[in-house]
Amino acid sequence: MNKKLSSLLILCLLTLIPFGFFFYRDVASKWDSAQGVDSCTPYDVSNESIGKDYIKFTWKTKEECISYLRLSKTPSEVGELVVGDTGLSPSRQHSSEVKNLRPNSTYYVLFYAGENEYGLEGQPLSVTTRNF
Repeated sequence: MNKKLSSLLILCLLTLIPFGFFFYRDVASKWDSAQGVDSCTPYDVSNESIGKDYIKFTWKTKEECISYLRLSKTPSEVGELVVGDTGLSPSRQHSSEVKNLRPNSTYYVLFYAGENEYGLEGQPLSVTTRNF
């Protein structure tokens, strides 16, 4: 009887371990904010800090990519090229601090990684510096 119980326990464990792995994998993928994002498409874009004369942006890519942003004073301008803190080295975590901006001014920004662009359906995001 003890041998049958041991065999049944081993069979249950061998059945449940793979199920647990696939369940965990499926649940974890739903929490991934990069789900459905191409390898070099910028995502989780944020303006981490905004001051009177600077803005610090952060963003991610699924794969290691060369990434940069373009900042302009109007949404139709191509804008000044701003390379991230990692320079032209590929990375998954990107950040860039743009300095010497005018206080209380609106700027427009598009993010690029590889050949992919991030904005609002092709339109630049807008961000305004502080007045103080």
